Amino acid sequence: MKAILVFIFGILASSFCFAQDAATLRTDKQSYLSNEKAVLLVSLKPLPQNSADEYFVFGTFEGGNIRTFKLASTEFVAITEPLQSGSKSWNVNVYLQNKAVVANLESQIIAKKKELKVVTALLKGETDSAKIADLTNAKTSLEGEIVSLNNQVVASRTLLESKSKTFNVASATIRSKAINDALVLSSSSPNNTFVRGESATITMTLAPEHFGTIEEQETDILASFDGVSVLANSDGLGGYTYEFSTSTLATGDFVFTSDLYLQDKVASQSIRVALQAGGVRKIQQELYRDSTYNKKLADYYQHEVDDLNYILNALHSILASYKSLAVTKSLTITVVPPPPVVLSVTSLALEEGASFVPYTITLNNPPTGDVTVAITTNLNDIDLSADQMATQKSLNLVFTQQNWAVPQTVYVQVPNDSVIDGTRSASINHTVSGGGYDTVTVPSIAVTINDPVAALVCDPSTIYMYGTWAYDSYNVTLPHQPTGSVEVTIDTLDGYHFILNYGSQGMGTTLYFDQQNWNQPQTVQITQSGWGGFTQIYPFIHTVTGDASIKGCDFAVDYTAF
Repeated sequence: MKAILVFIFGILASSFCFAQDAATLRTDKQSYLSNEKAVLLVSLKPLPQNSADEYFVFGTFEGGNIRTFKLASTEFVAITEPLQSGSKSWNVNVYLQNKAVVANLESQIIAKKKELKVVTALLKGETDSAKIADLTNAKTSLEGEIVSLNNQVVASRTLLESKSKTFNVASATIRSKAINDALVLSSSSPNNTFVRGESATITMTLAPEHFGTIEEQETDILASFDGVSVLANSDGLGGYTYEFSTSTLATGDFVFTSDLYLQDKVASQSIRVALQAGGVRKIQQELYRDSTYNKKLADYYQHEVDDLNYILNALHSILASYKSLAVTKSLTITVVPPPPVVLSVTSLALEEGASFVPYTITLNNPPTGDVTVAITTNLNDIDLSADQMATQKSLNLVFTQQNWAVPQTVYVQVPNDSVIDGTRSASINHTVSGGGYDTVTVPSIAVTINDPVAALVCDPSTIYMYGTWAYDSYNVTLPHQPTGSVEVTIDTLDGYHFILNYGSQGMGTTLYFDQQNWNQPQTVQITQSGWGGFTQIYPFIHTVTGDASIKGCDFAVDYTAF
């Protein structure tokens, strides 16, 4: 007997400890303004697997009962009416009840309520006094049975825990819905103007410092172009883009509009979790309803489904209310017709003695006759060609009514004059005539001409050294007369194995050339530093400053360690 009592008291003590921390109460938001609704959430510790019991939660809010819905075995939710400012108190009682017992009693209550509804309807339309008396007795009897069954349900529950939570509701204020700097629109054209046929990108950049942070707020963009809704693609970095081609657009102005919506991330996530849990339980109750042959139990499960439909719809409505318009921005895109004559480039970089560099000329409109494009340059060093064979100082291209839509290519070349000219600027000019194009102006092409780049003369290009403290040398000469003073800086790239020109270990050396001594070899002495080293090839770097037409040479030490 004593052992049994110890066992019972142990269970009671365990239940008491469990009951003190069974429930966690939370609200969907940290703070509220008046006229908002609060979502009150209850999370409970899991019951033992295959338990015959289940939780029941009863809540009061501000002294009045608040209906609390079961979303899952351990999740419950209630929704308040629109709040008024002040401190709010929410109280919860958590009960344990037997699943089968409550399901049986509740199914009987639902059946009795259906009967009561029928009797009440009959009573309203009855005129026979005897039948009215019978129906009245039946109604009274059913109401008594329902009260009795409800009392049995209440009596079957065991209180586990009572908890409360308070929160404040601030007075209603006017929330700004136009945070102007929270959204910035820009396009891939600096002046928002595109030639018809070009591809365009509109970028919607968010500035979280004006509405919180990306961690606090969910963002969404609704966009329209020329009054038609379009899809804005998230770049994953807090911005959005919309890409389109102007080829299908007429010329003129088009308005792109972007609406930025914000939504409290933590609150939204709380509601989504509740919706997911409720959705799973709804499917479960529907399966129970459809698989039972007990009509009363089927009605009980349908009642549960109806409750879940009600609360899920309410949660969806609240989730939608979290989304608010923050700012609307517009950007005007201008589409202009392509010019009558189109050049494929606006500038060219040429090197003396290099291969031909091409560009194309295209007509955009059919001519009334032959159109001649006369091509000239302001520098006699430039050669022009239509076929990369014969070169001319000026060139005429003819577009006919048959070939006007076919681009024609101009090839440009600068022969090597063996003179150090330095970097020069020039232009290629175009004049159009005939075929209705006489008034058309075609831009010039800016040309930059560079002398060919020649390598330093390093003789020999490789030297062979053996063992520690070995030494050797090589000579450095400029390949041509420079335009001014030239410095050649030599770096071992090794750090410590070699000494150059008897300087410091691992350090480089500098040679100086000018227009008088450019062709006089300067010697670089190389001494192995005594640090040993590995058998391998050690490259040296030669950096030339002062003349862009001269580059470094390839030089290396082929070293063999003893």
